[in-house]
Amino acid sequence: MIIMKFGGSSVEHAEAITQVMNVVESRLQEQQAAVVVSAFRGVTDMLHQSALDASNGDESYKEALQQLENRHIDAIKALLPAKDQGAIAAEVKFKLNELENVLYGLYLIRELSKRSLDFVLGFGERLSARIIAAAFTARGIEADFVDARSLILTDENFGSAMVNKE
Repeated sequence: MIIMKFGGSSVEHAEAITQVMNVVESRLQEQQAAVVVSAFRGVTDMLHQSALDASNGDESYKEALQQLENRHIDAIKALLPAKDQGAIAAEVKFKLNELENVLYGLYLIRELSKRSLDFVLGFGERLSARIIAAAFTARGIEADFVDARSLILTDENFGSAMVNKE
């Protein structure tokens, strides 16, 4: 099995994701692959700024949430046939509602711990990976979304956690 990792620039937009799928598909003829993807380019920075804004009492985090939703829904529309868009869009909106609740909590308590920030920053990868897995499936390539949190455990050194290799 080969493990392939694609960073934010590689999954910046639908055209880039299509190129990623082409690369992966060409390698699948040789062996199975596990594909690891980052958040869409710039999303982690947006999430970081949103968390800071919310914890500082700045409601502009709501505008960033809307931009994040638009960007991810646009990717779904560009990558998936219409018949497959509804279910994935619903999952993305559910995750974004969870993010909105977390950011609202930060807004209310005016605090941002390292643990909370780590939690917020992880949304980018979970959103992109879900969409990209669905795009592979729509293309006829067997793919399952796996939340990395179910595979990798870390210590509690939030902000710079280390993998618990045991």
